[in-house]
Amino acid sequence: MRYFILFLIFIVEVGYGQMTAKRQLTPDDYRKWSSFEQSIMSKDGQWVSYSLKWEQNDTLYLYSTVTKERLQFAHARWNSFSPKSDWFSYYQNDSLRLRDLKRKKELFVSKGVVDYGFVAGGNYLYYVTAIEGTKVLHLRNMKSGSATQISSVESYQFSPDQSKIAYVTRANGRSTVALLQIGISEPIVLVKGKEESTFKDYTWDAANDVLTFFEYDTVPSQYPKRLYWCTGFDNRVLVKQLDSTFEGIPSGYRMTYNFLYLPEVKGKVLLSLEALPSPSELDKKAVQIWKSTDLTVPPKAYKKHKGRSLFWYSWDVYQNTLLAVADSEHDNAILTSDTQYALVSNNDELAPLYKSSGEIMAYYVKEMATGKKVLLSDKQKAFENQVMLSPKGNCIAYFRDGEWWVYDIVKQEHRCLTKGMEVSFERKDYDQLDIVPPASSPFWLTDGSGLVISDHYDLWLITIDGQTKRRLTNGAKHKTIYRIYESLLTSAPNPSYYGLRTKVVDFRKSLLLTIENEATLSHGICVLMPNGKMNTLINRERTIHVIQATDDLNHFLILEFDFAMPPRLLYVSSKGEEAIVCQSNPQQAQFKWGKSKLITYQNKDGKLLKGALFYPDDYDAQKEYPLLVSIYEKKSGEVFDYTAPSQENNNGFNITNFVTNGYFVLYPDITYGVNTPGDDALDCVTAAVTSVLKDYPIAKHSIGLIGHSFGGYETSYIMTQSSFFKTAVIGAPSIDLTSGYLTMDGHGVSNMWRYEFGQYRTTAPFYEKTFYRNSPLLHVQNVTSPVLIWTGTEDLQLDWLHSVKLYNALWRLGKKSTLLVYPGEGHVFADTKNQRDLTHKIEDWFDYYLKGKLNAEWME
Repeated sequence: MRYFILFLIFIVEVGYGQMTAKRQLTPDDYRKWSSFEQSIMSKDGQWVSYSLKWEQNDTLYLYSTVTKERLQFAHARWNSFSPKSDWFSYYQNDSLRLRDLKRKKELFVSKGVVDYGFVAGGNYLYYVTAIEGTKVLHLRNMKSGSATQISSVESYQFSPDQSKIAYVTRANGRSTVALLQIGISEPIVLVKGKEESTFKDYTWDAANDVLTFFEYDTVPSQYPKRLYWCTGFDNRVLVKQLDSTFEGIPSGYRMTYNFLYLPEVKGKVLLSLEALPSPSELDKKAVQIWKSTDLTVPPKAYKKHKGRSLFWYSWDVYQNTLLAVADSEHDNAILTSDTQYALVSNNDELAPLYKSSGEIMAYYVKEMATGKKVLLSDKQKAFENQVMLSPKGNCIAYFRDGEWWVYDIVKQEHRCLTKGMEVSFERKDYDQLDIVPPASSPFWLTDGSGLVISDHYDLWLITIDGQTKRRLTNGAKHKTIYRIYESLLTSAPNPSYYGLRTKVVDFRKSLLLTIENEATLSHGICVLMPNGKMNTLINRERTIHVIQATDDLNHFLILEFDFAMPPRLLYVSSKGEEAIVCQSNPQQAQFKWGKSKLITYQNKDGKLLKGALFYPDDYDAQKEYPLLVSIYEKKSGEVFDYTAPSQENNNGFNITNFVTNGYFVLYPDITYGVNTPGDDALDCVTAAVTSVLKDYPIAKHSIGLIGHSFGGYETSYIMTQSSFFKTAVIGAPSIDLTSGYLTMDGHGVSNMWRYEFGQYRTTAPFYEKTFYRNSPLLHVQNVTSPVLIWTGTEDLQLDWLHSVKLYNALWRLGKKSTLLVYPGEGHVFADTKNQRDLTHKIEDWFDYYLKGKLNAEWME
């Protein structure tokens, strides 16, 4: 069977490359392309459902991985399987429908359904109907077919295990909060409200036995007037409440619904209080005073998009006390699972911004009982999971100076776990100027006894005492990168706040890993079993995405594609069996397409770099073709990406449109030094193009360059230094480095960090030539080729006036250029009309300059 499947795959692939009488793809054909939506697999792996969406319509499919039977449902959506894999549900023609997968029978449920799902282990189906604004909640017993309904439902929330439902009903002008244990008991009334009250914003604890919710005035109000805590649903119900007028709430603060969390410790609630704005903050017309002693630009009080001042507080339900977790000194906080300690920090403590990039912080461990704080690390990067609490809350893992450390909170001891190891745990390809991040995020073991840590290639199991250091994979030997597939992992019971969410692994179970070959960029997946053995399921030069896996890791739903092959759904078993569930866009075989190839080249320093080259699959080596070079830092990783042809592109560029229209397209990698972002781009791009010219039939006088955002900056600079390119398209660029450095972005944040820590990689003082010599504006007089510039007037990332500056300079110098200004558009375009317009204009521009076609009416 396995050989037949592989043969079938081979036939399909050969079909894409050897079909005859292929015709040219035109914009009128683009609407024929579809994309996968709503792809899911049943828990037993025996059924797959997916939807194909076209520009005008969509169709839902149901496929049996056992019998290969396939059913289709036109204009259907909202598909799901029951937990027991015995029912399939979907929404069609304004109606909810069920299919009995065992008996192969269809069952109509109801019209006007606005929400539905399987609950109580799949024994019940709930669905909500809305008639003239009134919602009715229905619960259907899937075995008996009997149903109950709850009328006039305002809101509802199921417990995490879906065995209970809390809901609010309204009758005679009053709201009531009730709870129903599905299939077990009659509803339990928790709270009866008054006429002026309503309830919403539920939160359940992980154990399914504590529920909280807020009470509001029926007159729309952003702030709750009461918080309720309820438990004892199996016996005697206990309800506690925290009033917004409670004397324990500090003066100048008010209760909010944000970030409420129920820790493992019963009887504790984490909630956020908001500091009331001062009169000066409310007065938008008052004169602003910016001082040289301020630590931020603009001063914190005047930030354009200033966040609300929210602080974590811990409510002890039984003692009815409030204890500050975060405070004005350290307003970021995450509580340990035992609620005894908190990890706290302040975004501005290491300000000014040019010293910290807004991402580097000092972290402290705060003892909740005393408020005492102990420094964890005085210079720590906040993002990319470099600080992670253990599941039990007794330890903190953190990455510093290229090593992984563990801090024992109770003993107040720091221990370097990776000291003396011969491998590096830093990210190998990182070339920005701030703290180098780890190769990948770590994962705590479920019992907190150790971590799984990544070096560049491999995974390591290291216990927190540092005694056990075991390599779990053998990627270094074959230059293969192994990583844990995170989507299948569960999060430890810690609140997700400021990115500090801990993911845990259980070595009593098998783990799914991803595979990437460093040289070929091939992708795959494998299963690491508890005994240490690995079972490779797929490994080939394509992009592989795991959409879903069964709990036992015996069945997988995979999305696979490369540049030449449209996405297809694969069913894969742990035994290595494969079946094509659906190959999308078979009509592609009728058209001339393209191929992609990974290339290598060297920059002036002899560093080996990669690039992705895309070209028509029927190109004639005796002819010459135009080359389009698209740049933005490192792009070789896109060599296996599939792009459906389209006229709706948020930056106006679609690679498939060009390749199928007779272009070669090059995505080169760029490597950077310090203070030379433009020169480095010029060097690497020139080296890549020179390399391609040696091996492929490229017309040397028909090479174009395109870049957007930082790529727009790079393109602008290259065009001032090189006559290599006949034309360029520049999107939303920064062209004046000094101006950019000394101004703020549209979010009201100083741009300095972008230079000293970010993409511009520039540490020289802004007044020195070393700083501004790579500024395109200073060299604009050297531009010899026509350029097309585009921008949106609502760009918050890069001031659109940079584009105007570039155009004005070229206009004054009498150089050929065209500026496209799109009112209301941002850094990338959202309006489909503008997406189409920009796409057409960019294609017109390159066709005229690189292929010699007649110029369009809008062109000069």
